[in-house]
Amino acid sequence: MTYKDILKQIEPIRKYPTLYTLCELVVYNDNFRIFPASQPDKPHSHHAYDGGLVAHTWEVIEHLKHTPNVDMDVLLTAAVWHDYGKIYDYYYTQNSDGKKIWRKSPHHDLVRHVARSYQMWVSTAEGKISTDYLDTIGHCILAHHGRFEWGSPVEPKTPEALALHNADMMSSKYGELR
Repeated sequence: MTYKDILKQIEPIRKYPTLYTLCELVVYNDNFRIFPASQPDKPHSHHAYDGGLVAHTWEVIEHLKHTPNVDMDVLLTAAVWHDYGKIYDYYYTQNSDGKKIWRKSPHHDLVRHVARSYQMWVSTAEGKISTDYLDTIGHCILAHHGRFEWGSPVEPKTPEALALHNADMMSSKYGELR
């Protein structure tokens, strides 16, 4: 799985160049391409390896591709952005052998990726797309953990937010089993 595979998956939103360009900002980010999707030394972590964030994002989009009765432009954009804040949740050092060791950053405990992904989405997209799109995609990002007790600041209130939550959950659960 590479970032180019994600670009192929989101090809349908090219008809909205601004949304596509906003997604490209994430996909072309070097940190997005190398970061894991969760903490590698944590038991039951999903996609906890270099490039795991790209693999997880790709899987989420794969699960969403055939979702009926949703705004696919909203859904694909939210899928690309939903975990982008994870690039602040972890950092790496190298041991004496040059091996990369991933560690949890203070950001992980203080802010967390859901809030950061939303903040980055709003600060990047505001003024470039309609307020309706901004808020609908933002809601999907904020609700992607699905429940308050799972770290979601809001619960899904749209079909797109619920679909994103379910796809994220499927990818993360399958990812734990690998």
